[in-house]
Amino acid sequence: MTMQSLGDVVGNLVDGIGNERYWRGGKIAEPGVYAGVDIERYHHDPDLFDGFSISSSGLRALLRRPAEYWWSSPYNPSSQEPESKPALDFGKAAHMLLLGEDGFAGQYSLRPATYTDSKGDEKPWNGNATSCKDWLAQQAKAGRTVITETDIAHIRHMADALSRKEAIRLGILNGKIERSIFHKDRDIWLKSRPDVIPISSGDFVDLKTAASVDDETLSRAIFAHGYHVQAGLLRVIVREILGPDAFTSFTFVFVEKAPPYDVRVMQLKDADIDIGERQARQGLKLLRECLRRQEWPGYDGFDQHISYIEMPSWAKTRIDNELNAEAA
Repeated sequence: MTMQSLGDVVGNLVDGIGNERYWRGGKIAEPGVYAGVDIERYHHDPDLFDGFSISSSGLRALLRRPAEYWWSSPYNPSSQEPESKPALDFGKAAHMLLLGEDGFAGQYSLRPATYTDSKGDEKPWNGNATSCKDWLAQQAKAGRTVITETDIAHIRHMADALSRKEAIRLGILNGKIERSIFHKDRDIWLKSRPDVIPISSGDFVDLKTAASVDDETLSRAIFAHGYHVQAGLLRVIVREILGPDAFTSFTFVFVEKAPPYDVRVMQLKDADIDIGERQARQGLKLLRECLRRQEWPGYDGFDQHISYIEMPSWAKTRIDNELNAEAA
């Protein structure tokens, strides 16, 4: 592949984004960059495309085990959403506010600091009080996630820490937000919603919140959460839609969720993106097999034979040492 100059890369990106489509409803049948696709429709609408579709998060769940993906798949008529976790809810809220995405008020509710009891007295919030339970139930019924003033304070500190980082000040997070990129790989739609589509480089940047930003924690998180697969699939989609050299690199902006709100900007090595792309393609192969069989197996895969299991080697060594010591 002939490498293009930075000017050519930027030109292709601008041309591709300039030709973006605005989604106004109906089934998506043409690949490209789309504005106006609601995030809930993006993740949960089985009728958004004229065929089966999957995102990076879905593909990563499928790679862990197909049953995990299918349990919460929009294509499963008996699907159930995974139970919400406070840390995940906070991360999503922070991500939305820090990137300046629209729709926050419709998805989140700020929990009151006080409530009025049956006698008309104002008291500090108590999750066990009937009126507090009723308020929480109303938010759940409306599909809104509850956050607290403490959460908002953390997000303000995170925003302040980000604003002091030189790479942020220089515009690493500048670009088009709330855009979706869709590519049809034979019979399956691949979808991606990058935090930012860059317009001045081919560096795609992803904002992540983290409990800690030390090297070991972040390195493990990339593997544990499949961030390299996310990058690999994004590279496939971007190069198909915006050009073979439109994706040049993938950079993380990690920000801590608690003091000292440290921020780190780190670029994922190309070799890891290569591995992620290989896994993404393997996941697509597995997906097609699941669809063909109409089966979504667990850890045993399609092979249902009875396998062996054993204690970890360190445990056996420890027991052997204890038994040998007793016998001595």
